[in-house]
Amino acid sequence: MKRVRMLTGWLGLGMLAFCAPADGQPLTEGEAVRIGLEVAAWREWADTSMDEARRKTSATVLLENPEFEFADESLDLPGGNTDRFYWLRQPLDLTGRNSLARESARASEGVRAADIDMTRRQRATAIRAAFYRVIRLRSESGAMETWRARLAELSQAVTERVRVGDASRFDHLRIERETALLDGRLAATRAELNSTRDRLFGILDTSPRSLAGHLLPPEPPARETVMTALRAHPELGALQAGAEADRLAARSAAREVWPEVTLGLGFRELEDGPLSENGAVFSLGVEVPLFDRGRQRRAAAEAGAGAKSAEAALAVARLEADARALLDELAMRRSAALKMRMALEGETNSLPEIAEAAYSAGELDVMNLLDAWQTELDLQLQAIELEYAARVAAIELMQLTGESQ
Repeated sequence: MKRVRMLTGWLGLGMLAFCAPADGQPLTEGEAVRIGLEVAAWREWADTSMDEARRKTSATVLLENPEFEFADESLDLPGGNTDRFYWLRQPLDLTGRNSLARESARASEGVRAADIDMTRRQRATAIRAAFYRVIRLRSESGAMETWRARLAELSQAVTERVRVGDASRFDHLRIERETALLDGRLAATRAELNSTRDRLFGILDTSPRSLAGHLLPPEPPARETVMTALRAHPELGALQAGAEADRLAARSAAREVWPEVTLGLGFRELEDGPLSENGAVFSLGVEVPLFDRGRQRRAAAEAGAGAKSAEAALAVARLEADARALLDELAMRRSAALKMRMALEGETNSLPEIAEAAYSAGELDVMNLLDAWQTELDLQLQAIELEYAARVAAIELMQLTGESQ
């Protein structure tokens, strides 16, 4: 068994060398997420999306354009008569409806910010999922490499026994077939490992590096911590911001029952025969809210605010249910993974060791020996699968809570 452990150590070093880049600096989960969220294209999308929302708000803040008017009135009189007017008219927001519309536009910026935050969480989740899938495949490949080496060692020993007549040719052929099957599984796992690593570093837009991390996640956070973190979920943020924007839009529409005022300043020139005079003129225009009083727009905005508030309440219930389910799932999967790992590491005499001793003593045939080895490999792979399943639950929980946990 000492030779097997030494061989396992060398295989582990070989796997690290296979995955290690030139700089030899391992990449952690946190660093991978940070790099992925600092990719130039991603940052440009997030920044320009938020800038677009702000510029739309800025456009709402602008005053209405003034209106310039020129009028020329002439009468066909014996002495001639011409009356010219130069007007500059400016609508005034005395009712405050435009300022409320601007506040509504600012509140709508929160919807865009929440959408960006949701996309950021999804991107971080994709990075974490790829990161730990690489670690899982690397662990599975390492386990199969270990058993592949043991099969090679056994094949060499059986070949020697066949040569001296202590074993049958069947034993040697059976080991060769088992090695071929394992080689196929190992090749498929390596191919998936390389593909997943390429996708991961494609997302990160950086050169491949070795990964540092453990499949088994830490203890789940406290339930109260998770429920508190859910209040900052971007889905709720978007609904709350949208409801506030609609409420402000409803208040703005409600003020349409008040008339708008337009102030006009101008200049008048009068020519009436030999008489020529000029002077300033002033006008005040008042809108008559007779037909359009904003009632429909107010009702629509109030309905929109109510719908978004109700949807937010439903979202809270759904997110809390998802969080409770993930907390329970994470705790159970983590417990199962720990039990499996402790059972494997706590064995004083493993099944393969007992089978090897019995095979050497002639008490077992090669089929039983290979069956014992296959069972042990399946247990190793099952332990990796349990740890990975717990990690997936932890990643999904972190997508709900953000980076707060």
